[in-house]
Amino acid sequence: MNFDKGSPAKNHNPKPWPMIWIVIAILSYILFQLVYILWKD
Repeated sequence: MNFDKGSPAKNHNPKPWPMIWIVIAILSYILFQLVYILWKD
């Protein structure tokens, strides 16, 4: 019964997720760069 509960959760992986993570990574990188530049000034 536990296997039946874990299967749908694993299959419930939407395709747009990787794109969202890429956007988050880019935004985080830009934010980090801006903070670093401001902190160094």
